[in-house]
Amino acid sequence: MAAKSSTTKKSASAKTSPTRTARLKPAKTTARKTAAPAAAPEVIEPGRDELREAARVLKTKGTKKREKRAAAAVMSNYGSKRGGQNRARNLTPELRKEIARMGGLKRQEIARQQRELREAVVESAAKKKARRKA
Repeated sequence: MAAKSSTTKKSASAKTSPTRTARLKPAKTTARKTAAPAAAPEVIEPGRDELREAARVLKTKGTKKREKRAAAAVMSNYGSKRGGQNRARNLTPELRKEIARMGGLKRQEIARQQRELREAVVESAAKKKARRKA
């Protein structure tokens, strides 16, 4: 019976606590906030030590998945940043368009070959099935 009264006292004191209600409900302001223009997110380039640590984490067996993902993200951001800068510096826009066009054509060609291969496999399976029945 004593346990019930202590729990009711706790809940009653929690409901009436002024600090708790102040934390849950922030004070309303009538002044309108003006939105500052959104700045581009700053890309933090990892230092040499951070890259070495990321490489060590990726190579080490038994590291946690979360740590490996974070290390992979560091390596990926570093490589993609470098690759994009080098590509923009060394290639003209016309050449980049040509490379993209050739890549698209190659992807279409590969997809066409895969589709033809699937159709050939299905056709040969149908022929085998027909021969078995005959």
